[in-house]
Amino acid sequence: MRTKLKANVIISNDTDGKNVLFGYDDTLSQETIDTYTGCVSGKFSVASTTTYTLPFGDLSNVKGIYVKGDAAYDFSVNGGAAITSNIASSSGSSKVLLQADLSSFSVTNNGTAALTGIWVAWGEL
Repeated sequence: MRTKLKANVIISNDTDGKNVLFGYDDTLSQETIDTYTGCVSGKFSVASTTTYTLPFGDLSNVKGIYVKGDAAYDFSVNGGAAITSNIASSSGSSKVLLQADLSSFSVTNNGTAALTGIWVAWGEL
């Protein structure tokens, strides 16, 4: 199985993106990994003030995860302290890309409306 991770962050102080304050080259921002043997993915809907643990299923050695929600949410990795994933605007989404050894990943909805999103985790079967 091939996994390609690409996180390209460009920050500028003008709407045209010409006056770049920080930029990361496309060729340097991509990583290709051929050692993983499986992935699991799905959609989620988390009611207000509820925590949901993403089910890793048959993955025994999770090495990374991508989560995208339609609002800000708290997440916890391996049972640790909560971290808030913020949303940039009312029409945007909140995303987490994490490459690490994972035993669990939980999403907590602190909002008043249901939180919906998608996720994929990869590693070894």
